Amino acid sequence: MTQEIENLVEQFETRKLTRRQLVTSLAAMVTVASAKSTTAQSTIGQVAQGRTINHVSLAVS
Repeated sequence: MTQEIENLVEQFETRKLTRRQLVTSLAAMVTVASAKSTTAQSTIGQVAQGRTINHVSLAVS
């Protein structure tokens, strides 16, 4: 995953991606990684289940 992030940042720095495309791509990567993590955790046992997402915040430095 680190390599993919580095590739996206490099494309942004060389102006092949806009800031919006970079943030969208990073958010999609985090969502996929989170879904994979949730799937792995579901075999262990579920503590609680969320019903909606009200707000998502992403900090990029």
